Amino acid sequence: MAKILESEILFENSVSVSLKVFKELRTSWRISLSKNGAILRLPNFFNKKDTEQKIEWSKNWIAEQLKAKPQLRTGFIHRVFKTGDTIKIAGKRYILHFTFTKDATRLGAKVIEDEIRITSPELDEKSLIKSVALLLSKVSAKLAKNYIHKRVDDLNDQYFKQDIGKITFKYNTSNWGSCSTKSNINFSTRLLLAPLDVIDYVIIHELSHLIHMNHSDKFWSLVGTIMPEYKIHEKWLKLNSHLCDFKPSTA
Repeated sequence: MAKILESEILFENSVSVSLKVFKELRTSWRISLSKNGAILRLPNFFNKKDTEQKIEWSKNWIAEQLKAKPQLRTGFIHRVFKTGDTIKIAGKRYILHFTFTKDATRLGAKVIEDEIRITSPELDEKSLIKSVALLLSKVSAKLAKNYIHKRVDDLNDQYFKQDIGKITFKYNTSNWGSCSTKSNINFSTRLLLAPLDVIDYVIIHELSHLIHMNHSDKFWSLVGTIMPEYKIHEKWLKLNSHLCDFKPSTA
């Protein structure tokens, strides 16, 4: 497998999609589009003309997919961080304030009342977005720690009465939470950006795993007994996961 092209395809309204093109030992070609961009896989025997035609076709296909799936399109809007951006963490809104200085060697953040003040060295756009996302993930975990711990304890005392191990936070994009066989519960920091009732649903979901370490009918019956409207919150996460990430506002 050899990557022969990687480029950003620009569309209207500040939308850009990364396209990676690979040539492989295969008999047919295929294209896929996910939140991370598009991947076009071509057979090794494709000549230059065939390759160019498929790349052009892919651009049109991507445009059609973005038009048909507004939710997917939102994730490809070109964004930059700037002072005045806001972030809502565990129900409380904070204003971001950026200071860029050549003297800074790494990013740092201070929280003063409802403001998160970030000091940063002068970085290129991609590095800044990635670094700020990681920083905000850590800041969010610290700001929401007491709230989440209290909600876990309150819901556990009210409905489950189980022993709980450690409660941790991780910048996880593969799930919203997890529960180990040792009764340790982990939450994605992305969850902290969701509405409070959605956060409660995930907490109840993970606490239910303390009793049923599976997704059996008994598990879902327990979740439904405690939170009859849980499917509404589950649907919200599926439809709005793109809103729960440490991304800047639209440029």
